[in-house]
Amino acid sequence: MDDDEKGPDLEDLHIDLRHKLMSNWNKAIIKLMVEVVRHYWEEDKDDKFESLTERSNDYIQELVIQRLEHLRWIWRKAQPKVKEDGEVECPSEIEEWMAIERDNAEKETLQRMISIKKDQGAKDRFIWEWLLHVIELLGEGGMSSDESEVDAAGQVVYRVNAMPWR
Repeated sequence: MDDDEKGPDLEDLHIDLRHKLMSNWNKAIIKLMVEVVRHYWEEDKDDKFESLTERSNDYIQELVIQRLEHLRWIWRKAQPKVKEDGEVECPSEIEEWMAIERDNAEKETLQRMISIKKDQGAKDRFIWEWLLHVIELLGEGGMSSDESEVDAAGQVVYRVNAMPWR
């Protein structure tokens, strides 16, 4: 961060996702976030956090960094790609393949749970198998509670997807 930049502002926080997470700008954001967590901890430790073990600022900082790394990974993954025909993906195409990936991840999670339950000889394995079956039957349209579009200004607009059984 240059000396002439005023630095991050908690009221209008902009994380630099285009560059390395440990840029001077992002380091300042991480420091601010640790201060906010510490402030809330100190303010409410006797009420909300009394059962939690006190953690060091280094520990909190590591948690913040991990979350920001995950955020950056998701953001980078969602950036438009150049298709085989040389065109750049439009927002609706990105949403479509991300929804497919999300649905596949949900099914993979259920399949892993079924495998774990099978290995354990768990009596509730049938519930996980049934849930996977229901999700496969419903398909993509049955798993989403809302639909989203991108308007002319590039803003995401969510619409309720009223399913016939609701």
